[in-house]
Amino acid sequence: MKKLIVTAALIATSASFAQNSTFKNVKVKDSTTSNETSQEATTVKADAPVVTADPTIVHKGFRIGLKKGNYDGKIKMEVLGVSGTDDIDIDNKIGISVGYNLIQVGSIGFIGNFTYRSMEVDSEKVNAYTFDGSASYAFNSMFYGLGGLSMTYAKLPSLPSKNSGASYEHKPSIGYGLQVGSGLQVAKNLSVELTYNYLAANGKYQVSGIDIDTYTTARGFELGIIGTF
Repeated sequence: MKKLIVTAALIATSASFAQNSTFKNVKVKDSTTSNETSQEATTVKADAPVVTADPTIVHKGFRIGLKKGNYDGKIKMEVLGVSGTDDIDIDNKIGISVGYNLIQVGSIGFIGNFTYRSMEVDSEKVNAYTFDGSASYAFNSMFYGLGGLSMTYAKLPSLPSKNSGASYEHKPSIGYGLQVGSGLQVAKNLSVELTYNYLAANGKYQVSGIDIDTYTTARGFELGIIGTF
């Protein structure tokens, strides 16, 4: 009987020891796995964010351009209630513009320019200064359209009576107009624009104390080479 009790006690002790050893091994293994995972996590480096350009924007920024136009002009004069209309010759020597634009595919953008034009009207030099603002819309990454309004400040040429010795006075005029056209982005920072421009301006002359009211119009096509940056 004693031998049986001793044997049972030995079996119970052995089973308990074996069970505790298994639990310890499991805990050690979990601890090792956790440490390995922690070490792997510390060696992972986050990738730097990649900044990409918006593919819908054809160009956003400043612009500078050279422009050359071909214009036809008319002038309507009214003296003491009597009016008449005559053609005027306009030779647009060169135009230089600076401005800012946002041109984007599938969305409305804008183009703003300040332009200086050196012109000859009836063989007399005229300096014209124009501010224009247009809405723009790009159909794809190369082709876009534009349209808007303009305001021009210029001193119109003298009247023939100035050459006859009569006293002469002329005030500079502010004209309002519009433009519509299209552009082609031929390179990343270079585009070509073709616009149709229309300008109308009221003027006033005074010859020997007599007021002469004028209404001048100019219309024609203008080609521009635009650099953007």
